[in-house]
Amino acid sequence: MANLTSRLRQLTARPSTGVILAGLMLRSNTWMHRRVESLRMDANGGTTLHVSLDYTLPSPAIERSGKRVLLPLGFVRKGALRKVNTRGASGQPLPILDSEENGSLAVEMLLALAAQVLPDTIVSSEECRNTLEGVVYCSPNGAPEAVAQFEAWLGSQGDIESGPAQEVFASMTAQLARNFLFAVEADAAVVGTRSIVKYSYEDELPEIRKVSIPTTIARGIPQFGIAASWHFEVEAPAGLGVRALRVREYDVDGTLGSEWEDRAPRRDPETVAHVACRPDHRLTTATADIVLTPQRRGLPRVTLWGALLTGVLVALALGARTFTDVFIAESPAGSSPASILLAGPALLLSWLSRAPEHVMVARLHWPLRRVLVVSSFVLFGMALIVTVPLLSPWNCMAWATIAAAQAWAVVEAVSLYRSVVRTT
Repeated sequence: MANLTSRLRQLTARPSTGVILAGLMLRSNTWMHRRVESLRMDANGGTTLHVSLDYTLPSPAIERSGKRVLLPLGFVRKGALRKVNTRGASGQPLPILDSEENGSLAVEMLLALAAQVLPDTIVSSEECRNTLEGVVYCSPNGAPEAVAQFEAWLGSQGDIESGPAQEVFASMTAQLARNFLFAVEADAAVVGTRSIVKYSYEDELPEIRKVSIPTTIARGIPQFGIAASWHFEVEAPAGLGVRALRVREYDVDGTLGSEWEDRAPRRDPETVAHVACRPDHRLTTATADIVLTPQRRGLPRVTLWGALLTGVLVALALGARTFTDVFIAESPAGSSPASILLAGPALLLSWLSRAPEHVMVARLHWPLRRVLVVSSFVLFGMALIVTVPLLSPWNCMAWATIAAAQAWAVVEAVSLYRSVVRTT
């Protein structure tokens, strides 16, 4: 009779916070109907990730003070969040849990998952909690070491039968080593009611050491399967276009799954690309490859024509210098042609002085601007040679340097323009 009463109490008792949170995160694709992420590279130089989530929070929910409930929105990379903005369906801002509360909830969730894999004596031990806290509260740079220590500790607990429960436990622990739980407090009336929440924060783009045209940005998506439907949109800053947007799905063991792609059909792509995906299951991850290129209607076209016209001018100047009796009636004053040639550098360099711009615009435009800089110095050098007559062989060496520099500029401008308009 006593055993029966104990079992009845366990069945009617309310689940712990860690159990409820683990259930919400593991079955999130059943109540998160659609997740839309929009990565916008703003003209002021920042990169903002906007997220819109269509959801129906199930019961039981984690109750908070003031008739509010906990709404877990997913995982966010570790580090200080800047320019965070959260809004509910009514447009009112939603309170965000601080790092200490997030960490405590994450540890409770991992302990609930550990109870499905390890004996109660181990789960309730101080060593287990300390190990999981070391993973949750580690710094981004210390994530690999924290995961290695967790795996070593888990392997030292004796023969643990491998299976889905262990894979889920290990996968969730690894995610929380590199990310933290992002949760807000919502009105309790949202429980069981379909609603929408939106939030945004300043994001970072991966560092690109070698810039080429076009350039591909690889972005990891650790919580790809968190919603039943996942949409991703990229908005490039003015002057750039999205040549292609590819999303590749990966299973828990790293095998490649489904793929989605949005490719620009025209030579001059638009600034926005969008893909709609349906993850295979909850624990899949993905990577998004964003192919950016300068729009040919802007700086690439100016660079091409500027290099070609400067090249023609250098060729005419070399011809006039070689065949003086044919082209020139008398020696002109040095100041007049110098002042005319110096207008060229001023015009070309005007394309380099811009308002604050996004870092990707600066990186992708630098090869084009480098050509303009060379052409500007070529015109400046021609003006200098005309103004200051040099003796031979210095005069010949100066003209040879100018010709070689502009020849490089023309070849580079043509190559860059072909890379911009190439559609494959």
